[in-house]
Amino acid sequence: MKIFYMILLVMTIMSISIVIDAWHDKTLPIAQDSDIIMENTAGQDVNIAALSQHQPVIIYFWGSWCHSCRLITPSVSWLSHQYPTIGVAVMSGSNEEMRHYLDSHRPNYWIVNDPNKRISHQWHVSKAPTILVIYKNQIRFVTQGLVSPVGLWLRVWLAKQS
Repeated sequence: MKIFYMILLVMTIMSISIVIDAWHDKTLPIAQDSDIIMENTAGQDVNIAALSQHQPVIIYFWGSWCHSCRLITPSVSWLSHQYPTIGVAVMSGSNEEMRHYLDSHRPNYWIVNDPNKRISHQWHVSKAPTILVIYKNQIRFVTQGLVSPVGLWLRVWLAKQS
């Protein structure tokens, strides 16, 4: 009986979390039919609109200064093996400082440096960590704060179903 209540509690928490995600504004900050291109730290253009046509894309707004981000980053990293992922480093230093940080942390997804919060403002992101799941050039889920690996995976899976 205890297991039943634990499962019920987990399902309730996940349901509430998904409802809160649905409540967030999911409007792209630019026209839906335009290409959303970001330049990563290697100088390569990453076209989010093109990437998201056939599978969900995860955009992860984080900061090297953000303690909650350190807890979520392993989940994002795990999911990035299955889905294209772009990490936007918000106010984490200059490009040179970012290179040093990346040399020691070695994420397995694209990183875009946002030292002045220009990209964050374009996407209406005001908190770190924030995770957006984009599919077919539309924001399907927005999550702010802590999220479990299963909760993140579930959001990506639900994005594919819609």
